[in-house]
Amino acid sequence: MASTTSREDFLAVFPSLVKDVVDDAKKYNVPQNALDWLEKSFTVNTPTGKLNRGLSVPDSVSLLLKRPLTKDELRQAVTLGWLTELLQAFFLVADDIMDASITRRGKPCWYRQPGVGMVAINDAFMLESGIYLILKKEFRKHPAYPDFIDLFHEVTWQTELGQLCDLITAPEDNVDLDNFSMAKYSFIVIYKTAYYSFYLPVALALHLTGLATPGNLKQVHDILIPMGEYFQIQDDYLDAYGDPAVIGKIGTDIKDNKCGWLINKALLIATPEQRKILDDNYGQKDDAKEAKVKELFKELQLETLFQEEEEKRVAEIRKRIADVDEGEGLQKAVLESFLAKIYKRGSSFPTLCSELVFGGSSADDKTVEMSGSSEKRDIKNHLLFEVATEVANRVGGIYSVLKSKAPVTTAEYGDRYTLIGPLNKTSAAVEVEELEPPAGHVRDTINSMKERGIEMMYGRWLIEGAPRVLLINTATGYRWLSEWKGDLWSQAGIPSPEGDHETNEAIVLGYLVAWFLGEFVSRERKRAVVAHFHEWLAGVALPLARKRKIDCTTIFTTHATLLGRYLCAGSVDFYNNLQFFDVDSEAGKRGIYHRYCIERAAAHSCDVFTTVSHITAFESEHLLKRKPDGVLPNGLNVKKFSAVHEFQNLHSVQKEKIHDFVRGHFYGHLDFDLDNTLYFFTAGRYEYRNKGVDMFIEGLARLNHRMKLSGTKTTVVAFLIMPAQTSSLSVESLKGQAVIKALSDTVGNIERGVGRRLFERSVGWKEGDPLPDDKDLITSADRVALRRRLFAMKRTGLPPIVTHNMVNDAEDPVLNQLRRVQLFNQSSDRVKVIFHPEFLSSNNPVLSLDYDDFVRGTHLGVFPSYYEPWGYTPAECTVMGVPSLTTNLSGFGCYMDELIENAPDYGIYIVDRRTKGVDDSVNQLTDFMFDYSQKSRRQRINQRNRTERLSDLLDWKRMGMEYIKARQLALRRAYPASFDDEGDYDDIIGGTEQKISRPLSVPGSPRDRSGMMTPGDFASLQEGKEGLSTDDYIAWRLPEEEEPDDIPFTLTLKKKGSGSNSPAPGLIGGLNGS
Repeated sequence: MASTTSREDFLAVFPSLVKDVVDDAKKYNVPQNALDWLEKSFTVNTPTGKLNRGLSVPDSVSLLLKRPLTKDELRQAVTLGWLTELLQAFFLVADDIMDASITRRGKPCWYRQPGVGMVAINDAFMLESGIYLILKKEFRKHPAYPDFIDLFHEVTWQTELGQLCDLITAPEDNVDLDNFSMAKYSFIVIYKTAYYSFYLPVALALHLTGLATPGNLKQVHDILIPMGEYFQIQDDYLDAYGDPAVIGKIGTDIKDNKCGWLINKALLIATPEQRKILDDNYGQKDDAKEAKVKELFKELQLETLFQEEEEKRVAEIRKRIADVDEGEGLQKAVLESFLAKIYKRGSSFPTLCSELVFGGSSADDKTVEMSGSSEKRDIKNHLLFEVATEVANRVGGIYSVLKSKAPVTTAEYGDRYTLIGPLNKTSAAVEVEELEPPAGHVRDTINSMKERGIEMMYGRWLIEGAPRVLLINTATGYRWLSEWKGDLWSQAGIPSPEGDHETNEAIVLGYLVAWFLGEFVSRERKRAVVAHFHEWLAGVALPLARKRKIDCTTIFTTHATLLGRYLCAGSVDFYNNLQFFDVDSEAGKRGIYHRYCIERAAAHSCDVFTTVSHITAFESEHLLKRKPDGVLPNGLNVKKFSAVHEFQNLHSVQKEKIHDFVRGHFYGHLDFDLDNTLYFFTAGRYEYRNKGVDMFIEGLARLNHRMKLSGTKTTVVAFLIMPAQTSSLSVESLKGQAVIKALSDTVGNIERGVGRRLFERSVGWKEGDPLPDDKDLITSADRVALRRRLFAMKRTGLPPIVTHNMVNDAEDPVLNQLRRVQLFNQSSDRVKVIFHPEFLSSNNPVLSLDYDDFVRGTHLGVFPSYYEPWGYTPAECTVMGVPSLTTNLSGFGCYMDELIENAPDYGIYIVDRRTKGVDDSVNQLTDFMFDYSQKSRRQRINQRNRTERLSDLLDWKRMGMEYIKARQLALRRAYPASFDDEGDYDDIIGGTEQKISRPLSVPGSPRDRSGMMTPGDFASLQEGKEGLSTDDYIAWRLPEEEEPDDIPFTLTLKKKGSGSNSPAPGLIGGLNGS
């Protein structure tokens, strides 16, 4: 049976601790009057008040051990208790000075006592220093000594952050209620109160007893921090409504302009007229004005609202305590003891009896089933909601994923599939056909939310597959933003700064999606629901769904980690140091800590966590602290040509259009043969280092040098297509296209005139007449017009490197590196460079090609990325039959490297940036580009044929299998009872007749990678271990088998045992960045 520590036993230890501090000071020959001052400061400021924080340490230790403490155990626990009181004393002495307080516990504040004054500032510092002196003397040999130090440092810092926010939010001399918000209030009370008053004592007890496992600390944190927030809400309420005879103080929060719960609640619900009363009277040192505020609080029924809030919070805390896992030594009684001390504090009613708190068992102490729902649901006809911010809203790569996957997913699910995202009215106007929702639970839920003022658009996305979409206008939810921010903090510990619009959008979208899902599943009681979320921007709903126990199963896919992208862009040795990064610190340095918290919470709250590649899975495990359950590689909606020559012809057509642009760009300096010119390109977001642009340019410079030395007549024109800050197209670029257009028109006119005259002369020709010659066919007017056009092509300067006027030419990384390596498009250069700082469009007056058409006309895509979670650009090249160059640090590169032997034979060149140094990687890149430039036209045609054949490996019809398995795994985890009869659920997709056969070019069974999916292994979600299978899935009716090719070739896959030629990232040295 546990025991409690009396106040007398607790106080008995304090004098010896003060003596230890004074004795330590004596080592430095401190004068006696200073020693006397030190002792008095500790004695006056520390052993005062109820000492609840300090007493809770030995009491918690006894509850954890479930017995009374020995003498030595009691000494140690009480000492730690006194250290929490020293921390409290340090805070209070400083706080009294900052607030200019008069009294503390009925006596003058320390700084106002005779002869003290501002010496109290130094006294506060010494009170804090005393903590570490005593720790060193009493616990230097204790195994938890470093943990004690870290804990006190961290909690001190957290409390100071809360104090900072409080001081700048509600200064007494500047009343500005616009500066208040429930989110700020929540931050202040959690950091200023909850950590050091509630979490610290129990965390100390756990460390002292050796029970401070990550699981126990997390459980304690997740209960005591909300409890501390409830405590402060209660304290704010008692300040206005409590009986001074019971609570021991007279409330002054209204006069002191405190950012309390009552005022923040009032601001949320007050009318404009009531708000004016608050603005005129709150924070004023005037009894009459204080009375007006209290009267308004009464009018707003804040007392009733507090009681409702109290019961709601206490019920949630009790539920969390009931759910505590005691398997690692944590005892629910510890947490119940804290709640018992504060519930209904200040009322005349007794709280829980001491027998229940110290050693008894709660009547509500029941085992709660945590692993899935016991309720059976129809999983065969389950519903699928896919949530992302890029639904019918082109922003980045996720738009391509959803759009290209839609035909496969709608074929699997039909009307059981709905995409959910934010409403962008501009894009929705051209991408979505609005429809009336069909009768049923979706319509009922939409109508219910519309009645609450939420604007929603239901319709059909106008793409192949025509999936149903539900778009939510987030602007109609902003009225609750402050409330939701506070709730997100209290429920998930996620902060959210005021000025981050992107985070605000994510929060509002997340709460609206959680609202929709919660209402929907409350209506849909039969069928199972799968909700699949993409990226952190759509992930806020995940911790909400977990906290609210919404009866659906969830999947979260991260397409790249926030911190990974930032770290790689910052020139760090990323992959070699993954396991060593202090992720909280690194995120904080970059100002993305709050976003990182959302991403990490999403990863930990979902039932199934996935990434898009093996390398991103490795990264996520270290940065997000959860090992992904699998990999969902990105696919493409592949359109096959009926004959091989069709896509080759398309290449020729689009290449000729690029020729037209090159003629204009290099007018006057077109001293190279276009028939012997190769077009290389890179494209994507302007992430100079992450996308490997730095390596590409360096490789081009070395390629130029090597081609000059070889004496080759081949020319390489390298395009860099990525959006940068520009003001307009350059005059020189526009002029070049205009000059060539005019020349083409003039030559065309002359050509037509010559043809007409030649025909007429030939019709009238008789034997003996001379044959027509150029003098007869080309008129003098033609010669003048042609001469004028030829003179217009004179050019004094070199052809431009960039097609646009840059906003900041001098600081642009691409232009600066091109200058450094001296790629200036000189006539002697065999490598020419064109930087087009804008995405391609057929409406562009300079390079009038859409991206897909441009890619088809090129010869080689070059993407030597350092950070590329998947890499759609090389995959798109492959599908279009264009060879590409990537790296083994990109998801696509790893995927292809593990899948096929001799990848370069099939137009997939993989630069090793994982094991090679920077210089070696650039040389390998240069080798690949040089070798390609030496291929004959026939060799290039054959390679394009082989490259295009690889498109089958990237088709969603195959890649979609991983999504099927991820959904099945999520369903198994959420609804295990529904899988009792395995025979009934061999297929959980259903809906059509034709089965998918396993492609011949795919390995027949998964490799064992400890449960993780691996790129290049389609059966990678560990079918055997998880009970998953795709062999017999019914999905969609496949087209009839095509006729075999006239010239078949063999695609050689790597054997199951061989794996990749490259070792796993982070396990060996030499990873490089430029």
